[in-house]
Amino acid sequence: MSESIQAEHGGRKFKIEEDINAGFYVYVFEREKCTQNYLQDSLKLAKEFVREQFGVPEDAWGPEDKQK
Repeated sequence: MSESIQAEHGGRKFKIEEDINAGFYVYVFEREKCTQNYLQDSLKLAKEFVREQFGVPEDAWGPEDKQK
């Protein structure tokens, strides 16, 4: 796995993580528990999916906080 990015929006946390063998996994967290996950073909498609399904704006994404 390579680096991942995360965003918070509407009381949820979102993470996109690349799997070089599969694509980009989108994880949706509610209260620190992963409740949904989706596989997309590219980072662009993953961000578009989260924007369309959950309203997460492009500027909400940043590096994953490894301290949490």
